[in-house]
Amino acid sequence: MSPVNLDDISQSAVYIPFEGADEDLHESSPSKASKPDPSGKVAWLEEYRKVWTRCLERVQAIENDVHEPILHSVVDEIRQTNASALAGLPYPEIPTICLTNCPSTSSLLSQPAARMGAEDDVAVVELHPEVCSNITTCMKALVSGFVEHPTLLERVSKLKRRTNSLAMYDLGLLAACHRTAPDVRLVAVLCDFEDFDPSIVRQLFEICSLFASQSPLTFVLACASPPAPSYIHATFPHSVLALLRLRSIAFPSAAAVVATIVEKTFFDVGFDPGLMLGPAALDFLAVYMAQHNATVDAAVTILQIAHMRHFATEPLAALPLIAQSSSHANFHGSLTERETARKVFHAEARKVRMGLGIARCVNAFISAQGHRGLPWDADMLTIMSGVLRGRPPPDLKHLIRMVKLLEASELSALLEELRALLASLTDARDAEVEVREYIRALGSTHQDQEDDEVEPYRAIGTEFGEWLAVYLGDLLSVRIEECDLFQIWYTNRAPFPSELLNPNVRSTVLAGLVQPHAFTEAGAENVCHSTKSDDDDDDDTPLWALPDTAILFARYLDSGRMINVYDWFEAFRIVLETQREERAHGLTEGDGGNNEKDKTSRKNSRNKGKKGVADDGIDAEKWGLEVQARFVRALHELDYIGVMKHTGRKADHVVKIVYDVVD
Repeated sequence: MSPVNLDDISQSAVYIPFEGADEDLHESSPSKASKPDPSGKVAWLEEYRKVWTRCLERVQAIENDVHEPILHSVVDEIRQTNASALAGLPYPEIPTICLTNCPSTSSLLSQPAARMGAEDDVAVVELHPEVCSNITTCMKALVSGFVEHPTLLERVSKLKRRTNSLAMYDLGLLAACHRTAPDVRLVAVLCDFEDFDPSIVRQLFEICSLFASQSPLTFVLACASPPAPSYIHATFPHSVLALLRLRSIAFPSAAAVVATIVEKTFFDVGFDPGLMLGPAALDFLAVYMAQHNATVDAAVTILQIAHMRHFATEPLAALPLIAQSSSHANFHGSLTERETARKVFHAEARKVRMGLGIARCVNAFISAQGHRGLPWDADMLTIMSGVLRGRPPPDLKHLIRMVKLLEASELSALLEELRALLASLTDARDAEVEVREYIRALGSTHQDQEDDEVEPYRAIGTEFGEWLAVYLGDLLSVRIEECDLFQIWYTNRAPFPSELLNPNVRSTVLAGLVQPHAFTEAGAENVCHSTKSDDDDDDDTPLWALPDTAILFARYLDSGRMINVYDWFEAFRIVLETQREERAHGLTEGDGGNNEKDKTSRKNSRNKGKKGVADDGIDAEKWGLEVQARFVRALHELDYIGVMKHTGRKADHVVKIVYDVVD
């Protein structure tokens, strides 16, 4: 092999082959996975993504399960539109399905088409309020949406021709398509129905009623309003409602869906979310859903911000996973302690989830038997928050009292249901062996009693009620924040960052204009160090070192109500001249020049004509054009932000609309 010449500049790389064992090298140098991130940002970001992805998939699965029966009902109604038509009417009715409490999710409204597509030929068109500004555009969007739909294009070959005699807003075109493909169902979904102009919708229904027998349409109205009072009955007159064969289908309220999502995500024994929400986050979620925006999307955003805040502010939340090695015995001991703490925490959290699950099961059983149960569904978020604080629900005593008053058959059914519930909890079988044995023994004692013996049944019910009260009290009083290293898996009472959910955009924009370097990490490093005026503090950034928009905004704050654009430009130009001199002075100092020479050169450069050249090598005329371009660009940015208003009287003046800004 030729010798390696390390001094040869023509070689871009040198290959050194492996010639021996390097066990000692492996022992001393850590692997790439064992090197922690110096800033920790990569570690917590990866851990956040993993935990949030798991949580989001769970939330989406629960939401789909909740909406599954509703979507199935919508599909059945669409399929039965022709079969449910009444004979003997003076005019055909338009099949209309009104969805109340409908979530604002377009993917949810498109699911009926996907479900029907496997068995039926269906064409679904979505109409939005911003498209239907008048009746002409509304009819055009409706007809063209069906004509350009792939289902009709495959069945009606004439639609591919562009020389149709009918206009794209004429329903006669849909009537011709229906004669060619009578088995294709036409479904029009009006998204955000409350945002449509009622007069346009009224004309739409009247026109479609004239063609109801020739082109059968089915309208689906997506209403976010509750079923009572009905928006469609309160808005449209009886003459319009008489044209519709109306069917109402109500989605569950957003508050109920959110409570179900939180309960089955963070309080389900069979699911580990990776991060347990604390009572502070649940309280904020409950207040926000009750007072502000009660939607599932808003709740998902709150959950995501809570996850992001936890992993961004809690250093222990993203401990790096170090590859195990025999040379890190002490660190292995720390990892073992961390794993032990994790198991203890999850065991304590499982107790809370199991206690709440058993209480919910008993309450649902009592309500199903016709007895007065506890109204937990309306205030479930508050109940879960109290349980995390170690406070059982105050009305739990009523639940125990109702258990003691159950009949023999009802008590037997309840014991069987609890036995099945505990058997289904695979993660808690070992921890609840004694509980299952007690319930099984109690059920055997119950079966040995004669049917006409009332007193033994009462004694068994009383005994079970007292045992259930003690058992639920112990489970629902667990304080999981007392576990070691609970900060890793539990947000506890950390305040929710509400400013991230609904930030004040105006104050943030103005603060960014006043102190732009506070919003950039490298802003302070890019500022040139120079001599400041006597009235400036050492910590203040000089005006010339700010971006152009911030400089123009600073002169904007110094002006009165009416701003002369030319005077504004002159003030901006003076600051840029100072910026130019300071930068040239900094370059000269870097080259070793003396201060006296710099002052002379700057003075001479100012006295030169337009063809003169300054110390920075920029022509004076070119510099003037650059100043004008930078002024116009900064002026357009401020105009886009909306801090000034144009006047109709003076073309060279603008009106100031921002006055007091806190520095």
